Amino acid sequence: MTPIPHSIISALETNGYSIYDDFLPDSVIRQLAQEARDMAAAGTLKPARVGLQAQSQRDIRGDLTHWLEDRGDSPAQQHYTHVMNELCGALNRSCFLGLHTLETHFAVYPPGTAYGRHLDQFRDSQQRIISSILYLNDDWSASDGGQLRLYLEQPERPHLDVVPHGNRLVLFESARFWHEVLPASRERISLTGWFRARDPSPL
Repeated sequence: MTPIPHSIISALETNGYSIYDDFLPDSVIRQLAQEARDMAAAGTLKPARVGLQAQSQRDIRGDLTHWLEDRGDSPAQQHYTHVMNELCGALNRSCFLGLHTLETHFAVYPPGTAYGRHLDQFRDSQQRIISSILYLNDDWSASDGGQLRLYLEQPERPHLDVVPHGNRLVLFESARFWHEVLPASRERISLTGWFRARDPSPL
C-alpha cells in the first residue's frame, strides 16, 4: 500500500479543492511526460471532445488526448494508476464519497490553445465526483501561462490561478467548481482524470 499524504485529503475536505506538489517520483513524471511527447510526435493523440455526445469543438478546447487503460500500458502508467487507486481508497475511507473507478487521459495542449470555462460533471450524468490533474511539465514558470483557473465564487477571491508545475497534483469537486485552462506559450502536458461513482443505471 502506498501512503497517501493526509494534507491532500484534508484540503479537499476543507476547501473542496487540493493542490499538492511532488506527488510521484520525479523519474515517473519524466517518463510519463516523454510518453506523451512521443505520442504527440507520432500523431497518435486525438483531438479532445466535449460533452456526453463526444463532439469535437476546437473553439472550446484545443488539447489532444490519449485515454489510459485501466492498469496502464507502461511501468510509469502502472505506477500512476496504482497510486491513484490508493488515493481513491483513501478518499472513500475519509470522505465517504463512494468512488468506484478512475478514468484518465493524457492531455497535450499545443502552444496558444486553451479550454474555455466549463464544469466537469455533465448535466445528465452525476458519476464524476472528483476531478484530478497531474501536471507533467518541465521547468514551468508562471510567465509561460497555461494556468488552471478555478472559479471560487468568493467575493474576496473570485478565482484561483494554479500554475501547472510538473509533479503538481490538483483535485477538486467536479460538480462544484467551474474552471478553465488559460493559453500557454509552451506545450502543456498533464494527466487529467475523474474519480467516478458507480453507474446507477440498471443492467
